[in-house]
Amino acid sequence: MRFMRKIKLIDMLSVTGIRVLVAASVMLGSVLVLYSGYSLYEQLYTQNRAFSSGGLDYGDDVLKDEVQEELSMSREDYRAWLRVDDTHIDYPVMQSDNDLYYANHDIDGNSSLTGAIYMAYDNAPDMSDPYIVIFGHHMDNGAMFGDLDRFLDEEYFYKHQKGTLVFPGGINDITFFAVLHTDAYEHEIYSVGNRDLEELIQYVAANAEIMDTGAVKDAKQIICLSTCSDVVTNGRLVLLGVMEPSITPIDPTTEEESSTPEESSTNEESTPEESTEEESTPEASTEEESTPEASTEEATTPEASTEEITTSEESTTSDYTVSPESAAGTGVKERWPIFSGFFDLFMPGGSSYGRNAWAFVNLICLIVTVYILAPVNMLKRKYGRIRKMRKVNEAKNEQIYDVEPFARKFHTGIAIEAVLTVLALLAFILTENMRLPMILIDKWTPLMLILMIGTWVADVAFTRYHRDEREAVKQETEE
Repeated sequence: MRFMRKIKLIDMLSVTGIRVLVAASVMLGSVLVLYSGYSLYEQLYTQNRAFSSGGLDYGDDVLKDEVQEELSMSREDYRAWLRVDDTHIDYPVMQSDNDLYYANHDIDGNSSLTGAIYMAYDNAPDMSDPYIVIFGHHMDNGAMFGDLDRFLDEEYFYKHQKGTLVFPGGINDITFFAVLHTDAYEHEIYSVGNRDLEELIQYVAANAEIMDTGAVKDAKQIICLSTCSDVVTNGRLVLLGVMEPSITPIDPTTEEESSTPEESSTNEESTPEESTEEESTPEASTEEESTPEASTEEATTPEASTEEITTSEESTTSDYTVSPESAAGTGVKERWPIFSGFFDLFMPGGSSYGRNAWAFVNLICLIVTVYILAPVNMLKRKYGRIRKMRKVNEAKNEQIYDVEPFARKFHTGIAIEAVLTVLALLAFILTENMRLPMILIDKWTPLMLILMIGTWVADVAFTRYHRDEREAVKQETEE
């Protein structure tokens, strides 16, 4: 008898061990699959994200002075906007108190593998130094400063020598004159500030892969774009250009306003004969004085044009005054703007991309929560349990199951599960926007975990029959 009990105990432990191992294997495999999928997605997204300018898309409006002022006010470390014609280089330029911070942080200060385009920390923030160095990661897909490799091709180099550096208070046109490989510790390249440009040009001429000597003649200010290169240890690839103040106005509208008086005064000064004739004909002057209505109309015309200019400026300004943070609630927030203040309380945050992201773990929690309430492969078994229990009792003509007490508890459990599932759905909809970039977790992940665990506890405690079922199961199988 004891021997049989030992055999049963061993069998029970074996079955339990196998179940535990299978469950652990399934769980581990699921975690590995999910993590691998997320890693692939993150890598793909990192590559694509490097093409963006941190959510800033001003187009040609970036040339306007008010846009530059708005950028410098919204971001303390903003210094300029760099463009290289017909390339992917179209980014804001940041500056920190060291040359490492923006190597792994985006323009909003969030951790990012792609970093940001940034200027050497010891360059003057107002772009007044004769020599300026700007750094950027080398991305194989051409993002950030990945396109600098293409300048090693001579034909490409001479077709892409133009760029622009826009900053608060001015615009500099760039003409690139040389590309070369160098070392990260090369003093001639990475010593910035008040440099002797002749010494720099001599070093570049001696080491350049390609150099347009004509473009560097009489240079007063030089800019250097630097990125990583695998040619040598600590290798760097640099593209150098001459900068000159642009004749392009910062705000075309302002130029039109300022040029109008000059043109009118020039016209008046260039026609002395006409003014002499007017002075010599008092009758004509008397007629002019006697028509105040005409002069009044003329006087009111500038005011009308000023109103038109103001209106046009306001309409263009509204296109870029929306900050990236305000776009975090795209979808729900825009459909019900009256509740925008309420939805701001539920915007995701605490992630590597700030508020403009949604959390992958939160989606998994939501899926599991819904599955606990309505298990796809066991739906009939879960919700048909009470009916089956009654049938077994009727077939055996005895009360094998305590159906009615369990039915009341079951309905209570289902109600709790349903409430928690609805709360999980609402929490996910209000706090996550799947049109934004994906991250692993955010500050709402604990809430989603609590709702998921609460649903599971309710399922175990209320919707499962916990009385000793071994005898009942045995009778069912024997039937």
